[in-house]
Amino acid sequence: MKTGQLVKAETFSDGDVFRKVVEVKGETVYLCTETEWDLARKTKQEPLCVGFNKRYIKASSDTA
Repeated sequence: MKTGQLVKAETFSDGDVFRKVVEVKGETVYLCTETEWDLARKTKQEPLCVGFNKRYIKASSDTA
């Protein structure tokens, strides 16, 4: 996984969701929505993100 990559993550409340990778630190992957990703890039700020354990990342897309 790399920054900007679109991945599928398993959540307790919404089931499977697609999110952008913000950062990977050890076993934690920080993810945000595509909307938040785009806004952060336009405003040159860090996106608001949520940390997921790698075990909840089910699949990843080849698109970044």
